[in-house]
Amino acid sequence: MTKILSRLIQISSLAFIDSEDTIICDSTWLGHHMYHGGYHLVYDKEHCALDKCTKVHIACLKNSKAIAFAKVTEGTVHDSPMLKELVMNVINNGFNIKNLLADAGYSSKANYSFCNHVNISNVFIDFQERAKLRPDGRTPWMKQLKVFKENPDVWHEKYRYRVVVEGIFSCIKKKHVNYLRSRQTDSRFNELLLKILVHNLTVIGRYF
Repeated sequence: MTKILSRLIQISSLAFIDSEDTIICDSTWLGHHMYHGGYHLVYDKEHCALDKCTKVHIACLKNSKAIAFAKVTEGTVHDSPMLKELVMNVINNGFNIKNLLADAGYSSKANYSFCNHVNISNVFIDFQERAKLRPDGRTPWMKQLKVFKENPDVWHEKYRYRVVVEGIFSCIKKKHVNYLRSRQTDSRFNELLLKILVHNLTVIGRYF
C-alpha cells in the first residue's frame, strides 16, 4: 500500500509537469499522539521526542504547490542524505528541473555536486553558519557560498520562495490534524502519505 500511495502522489503531480521547473525540498514531523507538538512549530522538541514522531520528506513544486515526491521515514532520519532520492524521483518522472531550494539541513558539498551532475543550474541550499569561503574554491558548493556571502540580495531573491513549503506543511496539518492516529509503523506511513495525496488532489481541484 505504501508504494501505491507514493506512486499516486507522483502521478497526481504530473498535472503540472509543463509549468514547473522549480522544486523545494524540506521535511516535517507528525507526532504519534494528539498533544505531541503543534503545527505552529516545525518540530516541538519540548513535548515530543524524535522517536515519537514520523517524518515526511518532500519535494514540492513552487508555482502549483503540489508535492511531486514524498518519502516517509522514522523521525530520527536526517534530511541531507534524502536529497538525492527526492530529486531523482522528480526528474525520472519527467520534470525538467532547473531550480532547487532547500534549507541548511540539506547543505553539503556532495548535495551541491549531485545537483550540478543532474544539470540543475540554480541551486540554493542554505549554508551553515560555520561555512567558510575560500578565494580559490571552484566547486559548485563554493561558487554558491560566494553568492551567499557576497551577494545576499541575489541569494534572497531566489531563496525567499522556500517559504512555500512551510505553507504547505501548515496547510496539511491544519486541515488533516497535526498528529497520526494509527498505531503501527506501516499504518502511520500510509496515513501520512494519504494526507499528502489528499493535498495534491485539492490542489488539482483548484486548477482543473
